[in-house]
Amino acid sequence: YIVDSKSKQIEMFAAGVLKYEVLTDADGNRELRVLGFAKEPDKAKNLTIPSSVSYDGIRLAVTEIAPFAFYDSEKILSISVAVSVKKIGKGAFGFSSATGFTTGAASELEVIGESAFADCYDLASITLPAKLKEIGTKAFNNSGGYSSMSVKIPASVERIGVSAFDHCHAVSSFYMEKFEVTNLDWREYENWMQM
Repeated sequence: YIVDSKSKQIEMFAAGVLKYEVLTDADGNRELRVLGFAKEPDKAKNLTIPSSVSYDGIRLAVTEIAPFAFYDSEKILSISVAVSVKKIGKGAFGFSSATGFTTGAASELEVIGESAFADCYDLASITLPAKLKEIGTKAFNNSGGYSSMSVKIPASVERIGVSAFDHCHAVSSFYMEKFEVTNLDWREYENWMQM
């Protein structure tokens, strides 16, 4: 346990290679947020975010990845996110060595936060799930610089932030299932749309 400045207990624990925070809502329901590596691995590895983890004798669902959880990590190869995760926080994987990002077919992921995958130069593949609603500002900005990358935006997406895919020079294809998306500057995408 860690006590913050307002004397509110924050529950944190490690399980396997990852560190978690227990989130408790007003009704007392508990979920988990991934905070990052409990101890960074000696060498780069495929990262799997589990759907649930046992804590205090109870299995709790993993629903979030904290802001900057794996920021600037050189110990990540591909990233596989469990279907239970609903939000990836700001800068969560920014500047990391990630090469790919996938979720399960039944993924509950709704929000990819600001700069979540920005400056991931080795990123070669992105799988965006069918329930995704928001792609934050600069979410994938300047990523995929060394690899050919294909992007498909599902019909569920309601908002794409400014410069979400700006400077992704290696994008070989960009496809949107619908065009009713708010806050989208089409000038950023006109070159891809003509491919």
